[in-house]
Amino acid sequence: MAIVANTLKENSFEIQMPNTPILASVVTSVDIAGTTLNETELPYTQLDVNVPGEKLTYGKLDLMFLMDENMDAYMEAYNTMVATAGPTSLEEKRKQYFQDVTIAVLNNSKSAAVRYITFVDCWFTFLGNISFDHAGGGSMNSSATLSFSYFTVSDTVSDTTGFNFIANYETDTTPADPFV
Repeated sequence: MAIVANTLKENSFEIQMPNTPILASVVTSVDIAGTTLNETELPYTQLDVNVPGEKLTYGKLDLMFLMDENMDAYMEAYNTMVATAGPTSLEEKRKQYFQDVTIAVLNNSKSAAVRYITFVDCWFTFLGNISFDHAGGGSMNSSATLSFSYFTVSDTVSDTTGFNFIANYETDTTPADPFV
């Protein structure tokens, strides 16, 4: 018996970025970072054996976005980057400029979220090129890259009243907060 599942569509998402809402409103694509479980090598007399390590390593969160004609989205990200690089303590930077970015993964009809992926303590590490071209005339895009501390994945589950609530799976997998 074959299992038939609805496949996820690449355009079934919404993004929430509380510190940069203009940018969030023009994001056209998100590449969710890869995750690596580091390995540890155990030496034996004739053969070294790799075993699972104890640390996860995350890639970056990459965004593509449309350039609005006043460049407000670009400037919002740029100003945040400049402020983050300023001479303040890490704790102050975290309070003022880091943000939790949440991606709502939508069902195929885009009528409800089926999962929320929250990237904790994100900050901009790269803001992409802006390419002007007299031969062009179409919409312009740029990109941004964010680093983050870790991410969590939550389910949305409908109860009998029709309201959604979040079942969060971060209880045993969330790393300790290094700033507390």
